Amino acid sequence: MFGRKVPSWIYGVALAIGSALLFLGGPDYYSSRSFTHAWDIGHIVYFALLTGLLSRWRFVTNMSLAGRWISILAITLLLGVSIEFMQHSTARTPDTGDVLRDLTGSLIVLVFGSSIPELRPVSLRLSLQAVVLSLSLVQLWPVTKSHVDEAIARQQFPLLSDFETPFEIDR
Repeated sequence: MFGRKVPSWIYGVALAIGSALLFLGGPDYYSSRSFTHAWDIGHIVYFALLTGLLSRWRFVTNMSLAGRWISILAITLLLGVSIEFMQHSTARTPDTGDVLRDLTGSLIVLVFGSSIPELRPVSLRLSLQAVVLSLSLVQLWPVTKSHVDEAIARQQFPLLSDFETPFEIDR
């Protein structure tokens, strides 16, 4: 999935664009909830790309599987927390949920990536994949919920809200 077929320079370009988007642009007060939640998913994508690139780094590839995972997750955690601290000096709002999304992006690549066959026994591998898949679904729930609610709102227009569905309470 995240194998060596993608040239490293593509990771670099995508990460450069993502780095700018971490501090510039993004949703504002008037943005839809679905756009705001979709923007948050960018953390998962960014750190999945970063993990894909770090996984190619010779320093990391020479480590044991546990060493690779610990190194990459430590880099993810340090970088994620640093980004949130740096956002204090911008118009962006720091969010601890972003750090969890950062770790989720790294974990997706680690447990579904090319080095996962090294993880034995298979039951441990499958368990980790199930946990990360569940964590990913939890991270995707807010954007899914807001899209469903916005579709309901468009269908019910001109009615603003009748609170018939649990999604309407968040409006």
